[in-house]
Amino acid sequence: MVLCDEIYVVVEDETLNTIGDKCGDPFIVEHNPHIHVPDDVFPGFVLKISPPNSRKSLS
Repeated sequence: MVLCDEIYVVVEDETLNTIGDKCGDPFIVEHNPHIHVPDDVFPGFVLKISPPNSRKSLS
């Protein structure tokens, strides 16, 4: 996992799953309601990332 900024710009060959894994954000789809088809991201697409240290614990 790498540290990602809260705003992330998609690069070639990335998917929401690879970006979520890379940035440690398992809720990437929920954080980006403007994405209607999760597999339809492309280079230059802007995403919101929730960094792990900014998430609240559910316990």
